Amino acid sequence: MSFPNNIPIGGKRSIYLKLKVNSVVTANTNPILDCSGNAGVTSNGFRFSVAVADNSFNYSSQSNKGQHLTSIYTTPTTSEKVFDILITDSGKVENNATKIFIDNLNTPVVTGGRLFEDNYVTPSYGMFLGRQSNVVDGWYSNITVYEMAIFKEDLSKVSIDKTFILHDGEYKKYLPQNHYIFSDNLVPVMTSNTTPSGIAKASTEHSTSRQAYKLFDRLTGISADNWASVGSVLIGWVFYEFTKPQIVKKYKLIGLIDNSTVLKRNPKSWKFEGSNDGSTWDILDTKTNVEWSKTDYIKEFTILGNDNAYLIYRLNISQVNGATDNLSFDEWGMYSVLEVIPKGLSTVSSTLPNSAQFLSEGMDNPYPLFDRRVEKLEPRSMTDKSELLQTVEVGKVFSQTINLKKYFDIRSIRTEVR
Repeated sequence: MSFPNNIPIGGKRSIYLKLKVNSVVTANTNPILDCSGNAGVTSNGFRFSVAVADNSFNYSSQSNKGQHLTSIYTTPTTSEKVFDILITDSGKVENNATKIFIDNLNTPVVTGGRLFEDNYVTPSYGMFLGRQSNVVDGWYSNITVYEMAIFKEDLSKVSIDKTFILHDGEYKKYLPQNHYIFSDNLVPVMTSNTTPSGIAKASTEHSTSRQAYKLFDRLTGISADNWASVGSVLIGWVFYEFTKPQIVKKYKLIGLIDNSTVLKRNPKSWKFEGSNDGSTWDILDTKTNVEWSKTDYIKEFTILGNDNAYLIYRLNISQVNGATDNLSFDEWGMYSVLEVIPKGLSTVSSTLPNSAQFLSEGMDNPYPLFDRRVEKLEPRSMTDKSELLQTVEVGKVFSQTINLKKYFDIRSIRTEVR
């Protein structure tokens, strides 16, 4: 899987990733994350890669101009492992401006400095993950990013308030609605329109290097390495035929963002359809006027109402994003639901969660979930219940009821005689 093509930092920002690394990684020698300050070539900053030999994470400084990494950190793994990774950037010219945390999100494993202002290079070169056309070939076929968040804050300097509910000896969070856990991409990494399995097909193909299977090759951000229609054809369809019917509940599109020209080639309106014979198509989702930009080019759409298994899924594109030369986009993925976690309290851990769990799964503020607030009640008249007194008892008895299901943690009660 490739990382998203380009995530510019350009100032105070943090990127949180949850990575799953399989036991076998295939890669070339270039990084999957680059903050070297000049399009990935030798310059100031750092690079972040996975070593093929032992699946370890490696960090290295670039050039010798100024403050760079103070250490190199590796964590070998010979089997599938999940890593919590946080990359923060203060956005300032200072030592330790950039920090990388792995698993322990309290202590950085490596830090780096800056010599230049935020705009010291073209903004898109500030920091990026994955491939950048003709520069960084940081693609790894057995790395999965299944959580990612980008914050407009340097989280290494910000106090993050996250909460769990301790209930029946377990740490839980409240889900206001059902939570869905999706599968990995159901389509294999395609190397041709028919290999390794299934069939990729399009209404037209620009050339042999721009065939339909390019939507499923897991390579992003590479110029002329994506599906495209023939010249001047601005509508069309692409489909993938599985070897057996699948229930698809989510699909993802990655658009082209190299420049303003290719941005216009992305689809703007389409229908997502399913079929079992290639002739009769059921419309599962319809999208119109979808916008693309360099910071908004990964689109995910859920179709949770689809409970039917289809052999073939098709994107039937009726409008392009403004181009006049052809229709094109970079990647297409399809996913099923592995598990549905019903809304309500959901167990996260039977032991005290670590910092990574608090960051990724903790609740921001649980109190509104319970509609808890401080409230001073208006005076209420009480009912005379003096008849409850026995014959030998003297005094008055008054009664008023408080709904303890609505009001709890009562701090004081005051009575007045009028």
